[in-house]
Amino acid sequence: MDFATGTDDEIKAMLEAHYAGTINIGDHWHVGDTRVMHLNAMSAGTGANESHVAQNMTMVIIGIEHDNLKTPINGKTKAAITLQCKELLGNNGSAEYGYIWGSNTSTASDSNYSKNPRRTWLNGTFVNSLPSYVQSLIKTVVKKNIANHNSSPGAGPDTEDKAFLTSYTEMFGNVAYSYYMNNKKPNNEEGEQYAYYNSNSRRIKYPNNNGTAGSSAYYYWLRSPSSFDANLWIYVHIGGSANSSNSSSYYGLAPAFCL
Repeated sequence: MDFATGTDDEIKAMLEAHYAGTINIGDHWHVGDTRVMHLNAMSAGTGANESHVAQNMTMVIIGIEHDNLKTPINGKTKAAITLQCKELLGNNGSAEYGYIWGSNTSTASDSNYSKNPRRTWLNGTFVNSLPSYVQSLIKTVVKKNIANHNSSPGAGPDTEDKAFLTSYTEMFGNVAYSYYMNNKKPNNEEGEQYAYYNSNSRRIKYPNNNGTAGSSAYYYWLRSPSSFDANLWIYVHIGGSANSSNSSSYYGLAPAFCL
């Protein structure tokens, strides 16, 4: 059954069969497969001027049995598939921007992703915007994070999430921006690279135009604090490379979740 064209009930049945052990989802669906889903309108996130209209969004499979389930299912410890917005939340091809943290950068500088108000928004407002059958299938997964800029170098608190932003390492497969500058850590401090992001071109995202890509690429946030300054967080540039900016910058959003 094709991921793009299957009915809601067929998608649910395939995932249930995978977790029951009667099929392997990777024999049927593949990294790069897409499906259009309707998102309901969303309220403001971490800034008063932020809002998101109802829109159709193309979701892309970025990983298969990649993310660690909070609670194993019939002995399976990995979520069947990880989906991400193929483009940025948008309105008729224009990006709908948001803060990674908020306008109060002094709070952002001594906290980390586990305390990030954007994370709260993702696990509440964004999840609630998804179709009901998707909400019933979402799996809580454990995400790895690095410590914040002003804390001890190395790993930060793991988080348990239904929806999340991808990390620098999950996108790029290295730690060039996300390690603490004077104490380099292994590449997996923020998880492993998703198979979908094995090329720079796939990291380029455009504002959503009701299920298709707008005409001009735009920046979007990752969940990773930068190693270069206390108030900086990492984003993906329009060319698919990484850069860092103040946490109060208004950039695009491409949430991800697991089924």
